[in-house]
Parts: sequence; C-alpha cells; structure tokens
Amino acid sequence: MNLRSRIQLTITGLLSLALLPTIALLTWTARQSLLERTKEDGVRIAQMLTQSASLVEQIPQDVEEVIGEQMVISSMIAAHLVDTAENRAGLNPDEINARLKTIVAQTQLDHIIITDEKGNAYLTTTPEYDFTFSPDPEEQPQAHVFWPLLTGEKQVVIQEARQREVPPDIFKYAGVSGIDRPRIVQVGYHFKLLENLRRQVGVEPLVSQLLNSENISGIWVVRSDLSSLASQVSDGWDLTSELSDADYERLRLAIKQKQIASQIEGPFLKISNPLLDSQGQIKGATLIYLSLNPVKVALRNQLLLAIAIAVLVFVLGLIASYLLARWITNPIERVSKASAALSAGNWEQAVPVKRSDELGILAKSFNSMAGQLKQSFEILEEKVQERTAELAQANQEISSLNEKLKAENLRLGAELDVARQIQQMILPKPEELEEIKGLDIAGFMEPADEVGGDYYDVLETDGIVTVGIGDVTGHGLESGLLMLMTQTAVCTLQEIREQDPVRFLDTLNRTIYRNVQRMNSDKNLTLAILNYSEGRVSITGQHEETLLVRAGGHIERIDTMDLGLPIGLDDDIADFIDHTIVELHPGDGVVVYTDGIPEAFNLKKKQYGMERLCEIISQNWQHNAQEIKQAVIDNLRAFIGGQKIFDDITLVILKQQ
Repeated sequence: MNLRSRIQLTITGLLSLALLPTIALLTWTARQSLLERTKEDGVRIAQMLTQSASLVEQIPQDVEEVIGEQMVISSMIAAHLVDTAENRAGLNPDEINARLKTIVAQTQLDHIIITDEKGNAYLTTTPEYDFTFSPDPEEQPQAHVFWPLLTGEKQVVIQEARQREVPPDIFKYAGVSGIDRPRIVQVGYHFKLLENLRRQVGVEPLVSQLLNSENISGIWVVRSDLSSLASQVSDGWDLTSELSDADYERLRLAIKQKQIASQIEGPFLKISNPLLDSQGQIKGATLIYLSLNPVKVALRNQLLLAIAIAVLVFVLGLIASYLLARWITNPIERVSKASAALSAGNWEQAVPVKRSDELGILAKSFNSMAGQLKQSFEILEEKVQERTAELAQANQEISSLNEKLKAENLRLGAELDVARQIQQMILPKPEELEEIKGLDIAGFMEPADEVGGDYYDVLETDGIVTVGIGDVTGHGLESGLLMLMTQTAVCTLQEIREQDPVRFLDTLNRTIYRNVQRMNSDKNLTLAILNYSEGRVSITGQHEETLLVRAGGHIERIDTMDLGLPIGLDDDIADFIDHTIVELHPGDGVVVYTDGIPEAFNLKKKQYGMERLCEIISQNWQHNAQEIKQAVIDNLRAFIGGQKIFDDITLVILKQQ
C-alpha cells in the first residue's frame, strides 16, 4: 500500500467516525425543533379559533340588541300615530289598521299590535288572529311580559327572540305604553334575519373556513356543558365527529382549569383550549387535531438533506485526502514557490513532472489546478463586468422611479396643504372675536392629520352670538369636506335669521344628510349650537358635555344626549331635537370641546379625562379666555408628552365680561 492510499484510508475512517454521530444529532435536533414549532402553530391556531368564535357568537347578540332598540323607537312612533289618528284626526279602527299595514309593508317590521285599556288587540296588522293580552304566564308564556305596559308598571319592554303562541313562529317583540291612555303598543320582527346571520357568521362557518385554510384534521367546539356547538373533520382521515372519553376529559379540564393544553397522540397533536366570552367568562372549549404528517415529511426531508451533506462532505474529504497525499510527497520548496506565485496573481505556473510515482502525480495535479484557477478567474472577471453593467442600469431605473415618486408625493402634499389652509381660513379670526361686546371668547383647533374633522365657529347677528361646535366621524379629506359643508350651512341659517333652534338644526341636518348621501359616504357628526343673548345661553344638539363655569370656578356639566341626534345620520330628526337655557352672571362662562381632549392618551396608555379638564379650567377661570384656553392646551400637551395625537383637538372658551 503506497503513501497516498494510507493517508486516504486514515482520513476516510476519521470522517466516518465524525459523520455518523453528526447525522444522528442533526436528526434528533430537527425532530425536536419541528415538534416544538408544530405545538406553537397549534396553540396559535387554537387561540385564534377561540377568539374568533367568541367574536362571531357575539355578533348576532349585538345585532339583536340593536334591533330591539330600533323596535322600541318604532313602537313609540306607532303610539304617537294612534294617538294622533284617534284623538286628532278622528280615524276609525279600519282606517288606522290600513295605515298600520302600509307601515309594515314598507318597513322591516312584520306585526303591529295595539290594545285598548283591557288588553284587547283591536288595532292589528294581523286581524285574522283574535288576541287578548293576559298577565298569566301559564296562559300566555310569551305575551304576558307586556302586561305591565298596560298597568303602568313599565314604560318599555324588549323581549328576546322566542317562539310565540299564535302562530308558533320565532319572533322578537318590543312594546311601549300608550300615549293617550293605558294600552299596549307592540311591534314584532321575524327572527329569520338573525337566523340567517348565525348561519353566515356562526361558529360552524368559522370552523369550516379554518379547517380548509390550516393543516388541521379535525375541530370540535363545545359549550360549557360539553354539548356540541360545532365540529368538522378533514377528508382523508379515519375520524368521526364523535369524541372519545379521553377527548371529553381534555375538554373538561380546559373548562375547569382555564388553561390551554397539548399532547401528541398517534399521528395527531391534540390541543384543547377554553372558550371565553368578552367578559372572560367560560363559555365552553375547543379541541383541535393537528396532523403530524407535515412534521414527518419535514423530518424525512431533513434526514435526506443531512445524508446528502454527509455524502458531499465524505466525497470532499476523499478528494482532500487525495490532494493531501500528493502534497506531502512533493518537494516542499517547489510547491511553496508555485503556490506563492499563484497567490500573487501570477497564473502562469507549472511544476515540472519528472517522476511517475506519487510525486509525479502531485505535480500534474498542481499544474491542472493552476490552469483551472486561471480560467475561473477570467470567467469571473467577465461575470463581474456583466453584473456591474446590469446594476448600473437597474440603479438608473430606480433613480427615475424615485424622482417620479417624489413628484407625486409633492403633488398630493400640496393638495392636502391647500385643503388644510382652506379649513384654517374659515375659522373665526381673533379680531372678529374681540369685536363681540360683552363676551371674552377664545378658540383653538388642531387637526390630527393634514385635514381635520372637527368644526367650530362663532357668529354674531343682531346682537345674538351663535357658537357652533361639532366632531365628524374620522378625519382626513372627506371629514374635512363635511366640516366645511357644516360651517357653510350654519353661516347661511344664521344669515337668514333662523332663530327657532328646532328648525335651525333640522334644516341643517337635512342639508348635510342629502350631501352625505350624494357623496356615497357614511360620515356623520355630533353638533351643538349655543345662542347667547343678554346673559342667557340656549343649548341645542347632541355633542359632548357643555361645561357651565360660574365666576368662582365652580363647574356644572350639562349632558346634551337628549338635545338631538348626530347630524347626517337620518333625514328627519325634528322629533328628537330639544334645547335648554342657562343664565350667565358676570364672570360666568361656557366651555365646549371635542372628544380629542378628554380621550387623549399619553405614552403610558392613560387617558386625559374630564376630571383633569374641569380641574384646569376651574383653577384658571380668574384669567381671560385666551389665557384659560392656553392653560388647557399646555396642560394637555404636557400630559401627552411624546405620544402621537390620534384625534382632532378643538376648544372654545366663552366668558361673560
């Protein structure tokens, strides 16, 4: 055995001893990593499923609550309609029933029932059913809850959707007391809408969608009593919707311990997770079968990759041993000189071949290697030149696109800047406010974006000072446009001397509503109008609280929720508009604001709040309006610190001199 064979045999043995444990270690490490990653994915999927299930279960409940509130409004309208029809218009029951049927036909309501003082349904859109209300729950399990409306014990009753007595369909009912006399005014709504909603957004569709989008073999969702809420298994697995006793035990432990758990069993990773509602109460649990086939496939691929790397290393080791054997037998000086020349970039190197044994083979190999290096270097230089040209061209194209993008950004920025400047231009000027006699007024508005959605204005006509303040939903260009429309409408109504607060707000609402509909927008705004004259302030419209500040700094908070409705939400809000009047003495005043002030957050997620706002106003009320305004804004900025402003900020101070 020659020297080269001995060296090769030694290196081959060492490589074998090193590679076999390495392959085993890599395989074990890959398996543990894949299993851990699969568990993490399963836990993520289980948590996502429980969160989504809670949300989709809550949607029908929220919709039913909103429908109930709307039905109460419909009942109140029906009560007023009957009062007007009987006591003012003098219509008989048949004529009233005909109008009630028209209302049902043109709305989403299905029934309207109105009784006399004894509970007899003499006005109804379903005269084919002769119905009389009774307080006896055994006689009328569904309808007896409305009897307190007749006795005056309750004014409003909203009943959850349930099966009615005649005919036995599932309906939701709501009712109010009569306007003119004791009676029950009830409206009914068929439950099919909510049933369709549950079928579309319930847990079962969610389970089906998740099963199709993830590597899941089966999903089971149960209630807290372990009754099934939804279940589905994937095709290709010998699974049924029926769970084993062990699986029921996993679900029972998840509900009891309120903890997520996972366990590998056969070809599956089983993950159980408690199902919580929005208040954190246990509603049930979920169980997910996660297939381990992807782990097996990935592990097999990892093993094949490790074997391929080992073979490659083994082959490279053999080559290295072959070259090493030849290098060892070659004269050291000759090889060193040739190697140094190659390192310096002199590729024209050749070692003379004078022997046919191992030394001769080593010399030939070196000469061959030198030639290959020279060829590779030449090819590499050509590739570098080609790649350099390609990079230069790509850089030129990127520069061109960057210039276009800068131009487009400048154009958009200019448009938004113009909109912002227009918005700022229509705000009342300080000199306008100073000309108003008897009042010290200061205002401030800062949008969260380039264009804000807040509105305020101060106008004086014939000695009457009108202050308007509003907050459009959202902010940005569309909200800014709605703010400009509101300012124009208020100025117009003020200019034509419209003094009646109900007509003023109703006319403004119809104007804004039509424009919003024409814009295909869902925007609306809260709006309060304050009219000051000779020490009296009339407040109308729904907005944030109005702060009445007495001369000593004492603050009275006036709730405006019952003084109107949001503007642009409905075309007719006249019946919901009201106003209140407060007296101002010397030194008294009024402060109005938008929710961007009390709802501002600092970096610690703490809210500014109404108490802090009232405290700053009270402490600085002895100063003039401008100083009070500046004290509030300075305190707000100090509280926010480096936090970004997410909502528009508007503040108006009105102080009687």
